[in-house]
Amino acid sequence: MKSFLVDEDLRRSLARALSAAGMAATHVIDAELRGRSDADVLAGAVRSGRALVTADLDFSNLREYPLGTHEGIVVVRFPNETPVGVLTGGRGVSGTRRC
Repeated sequence: MKSFLVDEDLRRSLARALSAAGMAATHVIDAELRGRSDADVLAGAVRSGRALVTADLDFSNLREYPLGTHEGIVVVRFPNETPVGVLTGGRGVSGTRRC
C-alpha cells in the first residue's frame, strides 16, 4: 500500500481523509517537520518511504526533484473559487435550474 506525507500547505484534514479511505497518511505537523525546508520535508518523506502530497509548485521541478530519487511527489491544485452551479446543483442563485 502506498503511504503519503501531506505537506503543511495542505490541511491536516486531508491526511485524515486519506487515512479514513484506507491509505496510510501523515501530516508534516504530526511528523514533526512543520516549518522545515523543502529539502528536509522531502528527506523525511524518503526516510519514511512515503510519497509527498503538496501544493508547492517548487516540487514540480523535475530537474530539482528527479524521478527515482523519492517515492513520488503529488502536486495538487485546488481552485480558489467554486462556481455557483457546483454549489447549487446546477441551479442559479435564484434557485431556478439552468438548461
